[in-house]
Amino acid sequence: MKIYLGLGSNLGRREVQIWNAVDALSSFVHDIRLSPFYESSPVGVTNQPLFLNLVLEGRYEGSVDSLLALVKRVEYEQGRVVRERFGPREIDIDILLTDQLVLHTETLTIPHPRLHERLFVLQPLADLTPHQPIPTLEKTVQEVLEQHQDVATRSEHCWLHLPTCRREEVDATWVKRSFEHMFGFVFVDALEPELVQTFINTSRDLLRLPMNEKLAFKKTFCESGYTPPGVEGVGRHGNDLEREFWDIHMTRRHREFPSAFQHLHGLSARIYHQLEALAIDCFHALDAAYGTTIAADAREGEHMLRMSRYFSKGERDRVLFPEHFDFGLLTLYGGGAAPGLEAKYGNTWHPMTTTHTPGNVLVGTANTLKLYLPSGLKTFHHRVSDTNLEPEERLSYSLFTEPRGDVVLPNGQLAKDRLEAAVRRIRSS
Repeated sequence: MKIYLGLGSNLGRREVQIWNAVDALSSFVHDIRLSPFYESSPVGVTNQPLFLNLVLEGRYEGSVDSLLALVKRVEYEQGRVVRERFGPREIDIDILLTDQLVLHTETLTIPHPRLHERLFVLQPLADLTPHQPIPTLEKTVQEVLEQHQDVATRSEHCWLHLPTCRREEVDATWVKRSFEHMFGFVFVDALEPELVQTFINTSRDLLRLPMNEKLAFKKTFCESGYTPPGVEGVGRHGNDLEREFWDIHMTRRHREFPSAFQHLHGLSARIYHQLEALAIDCFHALDAAYGTTIAADAREGEHMLRMSRYFSKGERDRVLFPEHFDFGLLTLYGGGAAPGLEAKYGNTWHPMTTTHTPGNVLVGTANTLKLYLPSGLKTFHHRVSDTNLEPEERLSYSLFTEPRGDVVLPNGQLAKDRLEAAVRRIRSS
């Protein structure tokens, strides 16, 4: 039978607790699919840490009583300690739905009796199966979710959560699980906030120069320098008229700035090399997890730091830069710039609030990485939306990572040729 389980944790390394529980469940649950992570405020006992939640879909061959016994055994083996009701938990696993079964006994009620009251259950459940009927309510999951959102109080929070860790916590298992599950994760406090803020402010001033001054540093093809609006496009969406950017390559590329911005040489180099070091950490972790050669192929690759400026009108629902994924291996999105980055999971767009903090760095999978990891890995789909918080502009900075140009990729293509073909596709001049 098809089953849906809700998993939650608010103690220890929450992502690890849940991933370990999923591994344990996989010994008797088959064809597993996972929703994204969501972070939520506690219910009932509010004086405790925030919860991390997801929903698991799978198939189980057996009775619901045997399933309940196995689920309780997993909770025990994963270190759950019995505490007050609705209190903190190392791991919590609830049976939410099982096909169209309706059951009410002393030990188990299906569907879960509070399913329709919990946004942190309804949202991830809708990501997996929006049209699944809830038999006791005679509505689909999506209908119940929309009804709940209409009446939910402001105190009920549920927002998408990317796995987060500090640089010293990164290992092969963490990176592998993060990329396979959520296509990305966040380094917290990875850069010095004061350095980040100075770099952002200086980049903003640079991109606010009169157009004629910026065009004197116009880039040609893959060189460093300025690109005005309307030159680069996004796939089927055509040329982008609401964005300009300044690219910086640290090796084999000229890096010139207007005379008043010579201090950007040192600032951009520090940001570039710190982001590059984080990327190399990830590449080594991927090599350890998959037996690949990404770190060696990427070292001294065509990495590029980009400062982008988007022309905002202060309309919150307006998309400035449409849905896309980046070419290359990984993209590192620096925190602290103006909000607006959103990621797509299923058919839902979610704001990446972790990138609002100076010092945080979001690491997302890019398209070339899939050539090395042919295991169903997906690219990090994202877009940039407007915001009425800053009516004049939005700003972002990112590091795009590429293999060295002379590397032969797993598909037999030369990395330099792949990069140039990708750039040529999106540039009109």
